[in-house]
Amino acid sequence: MPFHLDMKSIWPVLLVLLLLAAPAAVQAQFTYATNSGVIILTGYNGAAGTVVISNFVNVITNYVFDNRSSLINLTIPKSVTSLGNLEFFNCQNLASVTICGGVTNMGEYAFGNCTSLTNATISNGVTFLGGNVFDNCTNLGGVTIPASVTTIGPNAFEGCAGLGSVTICGVTNMGEYAFDNCASLTNVTISNGVTSIGSYAFSGCSSLPGITIPGSVANIGEFAFFGCSSLTNATLASGVPGVGAYAFYECASLAGVTIPASVASIGSYAFYECTNLAGVTIPGGVTNLGSYAFADCFGLDDVTIPASVATIGQAAFAYCTNLAGVYFTGNAPGVATNVFLSDNNATAYYLPGATGWGVFATDTGLSPVLWNPAIQTGAGSFGVQANYFGFNVTNTANLTVVVEVCTNLAGQVWVPLTTNTLVNGVFFFSEPLKASPSGRFYRLGWH
Repeated sequence: MPFHLDMKSIWPVLLVLLLLAAPAAVQAQFTYATNSGVIILTGYNGAAGTVVISNFVNVITNYVFDNRSSLINLTIPKSVTSLGNLEFFNCQNLASVTICGGVTNMGEYAFGNCTSLTNATISNGVTFLGGNVFDNCTNLGGVTIPASVTTIGPNAFEGCAGLGSVTICGVTNMGEYAFDNCASLTNVTISNGVTSIGSYAFSGCSSLPGITIPGSVANIGEFAFFGCSSLTNATLASGVPGVGAYAFYECASLAGVTIPASVASIGSYAFYECTNLAGVTIPGGVTNLGSYAFADCFGLDDVTIPASVATIGQAAFAYCTNLAGVYFTGNAPGVATNVFLSDNNATAYYLPGATGWGVFATDTGLSPVLWNPAIQTGAGSFGVQANYFGFNVTNTANLTVVVEVCTNLAGQVWVPLTTNTLVNGVFFFSEPLKASPSGRFYRLGWH
């Protein structure tokens, strides 16, 4: 009869042999269990400053090392695939930890409140960082999240006040409050592939000077950058579909923001109290401006509303006290109450042929006037010169202008030459020509 080994039944025997082979001190410090061949570390009663976990352990269960103030250094071997919840919670003297490549899952609060932890090395292979995994690790200085990590749980690094930089490589989902109140965070790199930035993800990161959001992000949660008081610029890459409600709420230093054509909506309070925001270009894909979207933006002096905008929410530009010009490139949109409340210096401009301005005037209290950009084709440095032909278009305020060229007025075949969005009221169009512009005719249109 052939001899056959049942590995499930032999694992407990092997575990006993391993324990017998281990030094007596090790046996006294650790307790183990098995489950379907998986060796589980279930208890620890030692007090050593440095702990080395044996390389036959597969799982460390919940609470094994929590509240061990004597633990200073820790190495977790490759054989371990999972760290339980609250595993090293409140190990307040733990200074460093190396998590080798076998771990795929780090449970909730695994290193929460390890206030002396200055360095955490997360090897490639970890796929999940549980909620609050490094919560309140106030001395953690920097962390690289490997490409294997797909999910950062809620509050994962909340209150890591010493965290200076973070690189996020392969994550698709970033939970709410993930980096909340990381007050020293000055550099964040978010790679393309992240699809969701949770609510309050970077709120209270008061030292963060700038952020670039990749085009893969389909959702920017509420208050994602709330109170990032040092944030001066924000760039949303092409592909981002919208700016979420409260996304940049009270980012008082925000002076410039790049909003791509892929954005269809700007949520309520999205830029509320961004008091240094001086200019913003709303792209032609936006259909809705939410309530209070730009309210209390005291520095905003002009804004262009593209023809795509169908509705403007309540108090969207309320208390923008320096707002002088609101330039509409299409018909009057539907407006809620108090859209321009206390904007006593604002004038609304519309283009010839646009409709709906009587109702607009009644609903907003502004009396729209016809928008007539002045076109200068000569004098000074403009007009025909040095093989260039230029236009100086003033009083434009971010108007998108198309220049077309024609070589035969009888045939009236106009060919687009260039499209430019005018900034700060003046722009110089040019076309490199041969010896002269003779026989070439130009016209300008705007939308």
